[in-house]
Amino acid sequence: MWWTTHLEGGPRRVNHAACVVDSCIYSFGGYRTGDSYRSKHTPIDVYVFNTHTLRWKKIPTPEGQSGGSEIENVPFMRYGHSVVAHQGRIYLFGGRNDLSPCNDLFCFDVSTWQWSRPEVKGPLPERRDGHTACVIHDFMYVFGGFEEAYDRMDNNVYTLNLNSMEWKHQSCEGTIPYARDFHTATVFGDRMVDTTHHVWREINTASCEAPSGRRSHTALNIHDELYIFGGFNATRNEHMNDMWKFDFHSMSWAKVHQCGQVPKVRRRHAMCLVEGKVYIFGGTSPYNGPRLFFTQMELALIPLDGRTFSLVELDDMHVLELSVSLRTLCLMATIHNDIPVTDVPQPLKVDREAMTRNLEISPPLKVREDECDDPWEVDDDLDDDQFVFY
Repeated sequence: MWWTTHLEGGPRRVNHAACVVDSCIYSFGGYRTGDSYRSKHTPIDVYVFNTHTLRWKKIPTPEGQSGGSEIENVPFMRYGHSVVAHQGRIYLFGGRNDLSPCNDLFCFDVSTWQWSRPEVKGPLPERRDGHTACVIHDFMYVFGGFEEAYDRMDNNVYTLNLNSMEWKHQSCEGTIPYARDFHTATVFGDRMVDTTHHVWREINTASCEAPSGRRSHTALNIHDELYIFGGFNATRNEHMNDMWKFDFHSMSWAKVHQCGQVPKVRRRHAMCLVEGKVYIFGGTSPYNGPRLFFTQMELALIPLDGRTFSLVELDDMHVLELSVSLRTLCLMATIHNDIPVTDVPQPLKVDREAMTRNLEISPPLKVREDECDDPWEVDDDLDDDQFVFY
């Protein structure tokens, strides 16, 4: 395994949700400092990443689906939601803005870029964010999350029949997991929970080395092994960028040796598997750099409740190749050794440029290099609506 590509300038987001259709990654919403999340009339943004060209594209809001006093078929801008792909459609559930969570279901058609709001029946899950959702056969399984109405985390399982659009609270037996949010859930065969008998089974891993406890990490099924990356350990106040894999045959964990430029520590990011490559993007990471500039409007939207502003959202994209090809190794050699590629075939030139040319979705963070005793000092050299903050 080798980290082969690192690009900056993609969507700057945390707690976004992403899934794969064909060879494209679709990313929905998420949180970014300075943006407003206090309205239900701002439609969610959607970005699609072409894994062949390594470029992001923002999908425009379909005409007639935004504006007016109410947005009926387009989800409002949110974070902490879930998305799953099923038969060429992407289903978005839950999440929240700064005002409240929700339990709405939306459907995004990747062929037309149109949103719809399926009519559902049955008992809906309570409004929530920080849950997980997986598809097994024709059912979407929702587990966990935070229910603001009851000020609690949840450990119930809900199913949505994607044919009949009927919700069901699924009674489960066995060792029920503790209530939790911002966890991960991954499907192996037809199991997240045992979906045939609806039984939870706890896996005993006490006899092997295992990753430390964490939240807001990511997980994938790769060749029937569970891979996890990053996350945050609140007990140690530690962000991580380690990778572990769990073998279901030996029932044991093993730490994965990562070659190349490993992504910086992070949590609340997204991770997708496409054609033998792992893509990690976004999230939040500790920030120890120079003071940042925000406009007055952005500054008004930053929570000032005593919390230290010590994290920044990331706009990067990293590619991990599970089996590195000779072609990629040669391209990496030309990049790292600054070897001219004047005489190489044009397709190789195109691929090399894609691996090195940064993205143009998000501009770099604005910083100020000089020192200042007052972190709230207004910079006289800036326009009237810009302030210094760190």
